[in-house]
Amino acid sequence: AIGASLPGNCPTVSSARPTLSWSSDPVQDSFRVQADTDPNFTTVPLPFDYTSPGQSTNNSYQAGPFAFNTPYYWRVQIANPNLMLAGWSQDGSTGRGCFVTPAVPPPAANFSYSPVQPVNSSPMTFTDTTVIGFGATVTQRKWDWGDGTPDLIDAVSTPVQHTYATRASNVVVRLTVTDSYGQQGVIQKTLNIKQQLPVIKRIIPR
Repeated sequence: AIGASLPGNCPTVSSARPTLSWSSDPVQDSFRVQADTDPNFTTVPLPFDYTSPGQSTNNSYQAGPFAFNTPYYWRVQIANPNLMLAGWSQDGSTGRGCFVTPAVPPPAANFSYSPVQPVNSSPMTFTDTTVIGFGATVTQRKWDWGDGTPDLIDAVSTPVQHTYATRASNVVVRLTVTDSYGQQGVIQKTLNIKQQLPVIKRIIPR
């Protein structure tokens, strides 16, 4: 019989591009690998569908990339050197393998600001230095300035500027970053706003 067998467990893999392995009988010349979130492989188009060239004798393939934190089912079909095509792989009763992709960590929110000794009525610059998980993108940044002014919600701009009109006081700046998986990271820092010193002009008497 021409066919392939797969491991039957559903492990959580360490990468969004897992290496899928199988055993075949007899020697294969080429293979086709499919993966889907549907165990019946009915998604159109399939998330992953790869056909190897001829003389591909390796019984493994690094597939993907796949979405994070998602279960997938996969199967393989092989052809022998005479180009006789086998049925889809079997791992007992299901005829498919499975795996779960790793979760993406939420954003590790952080920001820097300048000047490091802020004064009131003088513009400040805030730079988002958040680290996000592989494959994710920033979809929203929300800046809460801590002085009663409206929050700044922006997905793109960094750095941004803000001016504190308040007199000398402590304010808590809070940044909330949302990624493309809907996860959020939050960081807050306390700024000591100094009173801007008056400008003293020296008048020379005549």
